Amino acid sequence: MPASRILLLVVLPALLLSQINSAFLDEADLRDDALLQTTLSATISPEDIRTSEFAQDLAEKQADEMTAASQRRVQRMESRMKAARTDEELKPLLDQMHLRIETARLVISRATVVKQIVESARADQAAKVALNRRRTMEKFGGNGRFNSADLAMVERAFARKFGRTLPISADGDTSLHRALGLDHTGRVDVAVSPDQPEGVWLRRYLETLRIPYYAFRKAVIGSATAPHIHIGPPSIRHTSSRT
Repeated sequence: MPASRILLLVVLPALLLSQINSAFLDEADLRDDALLQTTLSATISPEDIRTSEFAQDLAEKQADEMTAASQRRVQRMESRMKAARTDEELKPLLDQMHLRIETARLVISRATVVKQIVESARADQAAKVALNRRRTMEKFGGNGRFNSADLAMVERAFARKFGRTLPISADGDTSLHRALGLDHTGRVDVAVSPDQPEGVWLRRYLETLRIPYYAFRKAVIGSATAPHIHIGPPSIRHTSSRT
């Protein structure tokens, strides 16, 4: 991002707050002024916007709200200027109008920068999702550890989120894994596709906890018979093959 734009994001709140003239504030102006102070003082970093869908939605909403509020303040001042009866009444209104127009320009500039960051973040995320869907298997190393306490935490969180139990298809070693030449002890398979809502949520939750996983999007000879998420470090291969 150009340095001038970064500077704009930093100094704009101070510019706006220094231009407010309470003599011209009615109830509607007070509401819009409060909204502007809140949104312009809010600190949503570009990094948060790039990594969080919630931050993207919030930043976009705040950009729209502060733009609308600044435009309403200009429109109200226009109405007051039209109602002025003498040059003496008009002069302070003209001064205030100049400040409001300048503020509106600065607000639009900031809103544009914020929306550009949001659009760029969403495009990057869409590209990442498209790339992931082309991958047969995706892995996350995390801290390399997984135990029964971790599983209980994941199960509780999944139940709270989706209102049903975690669809575990294999808990520990099974005859299928032994037939594949794998020791699945201490690992868990969950019967969800990595790209369905439950799978996307589960992968993000595991990453938050630094729990390792392997996400299979389709069957892989010698490793997976169907799409699923393997929680835990890779299974130990007895012969030559891994899940």
